[in-house]
Amino acid sequence: MPKEFNLKKEYEALRKKYKQLPSFKELDNEFELSMNPLKEIYEVNYPLRWIRRRMVDKIGWVANFLQNVLAPNPAFLVNIQESKFLESEREKIMVLLKDLMYLARRSMFFDLNLNDKTEAEFIASVHREWHGNKGKIIELVNKVNKGWKEETNEEITGGYIG
Repeated sequence: MPKEFNLKKEYEALRKKYKQLPSFKELDNEFELSMNPLKEIYEVNYPLRWIRRRMVDKIGWVANFLQNVLAPNPAFLVNIQESKFLESEREKIMVLLKDLMYLARRSMFFDLNLNDKTEAEFIASVHREWHGNKGKIIELVNKVNKGWKEETNEEITGGYIG
């Protein structure tokens, strides 16, 4: 049986080398590094690369939500409705989307230029920038939730019941 892999131990060893890295606990809390599938993983050869990609997964998920609000697919009622809920926030959403997409696309650079030192710098900077944007994301999500709670069925369907 292969030896048990411990991402936290691997990360902490790298954190001693790259002092700018945030704590594993902080990253795990925000980007779910200790998810259950890791129990089935016996080895990760490049922990910083894996963590970076995990962080970008969450950033991409939020960016996708924002994209759907800015340019809703007319075939999806949810996208159209959420776009209406956030109509007054379009400028703010565009700035936020730009910031998140910059991070996501910067990550592509690291997939092409493999280097632990630059991976560590990227992880630290994304961690800082994520916290700078998190409050804005929460504010938008709260407005969407409020919209879903307050809208009537007729307002959501636009009077059409198909």
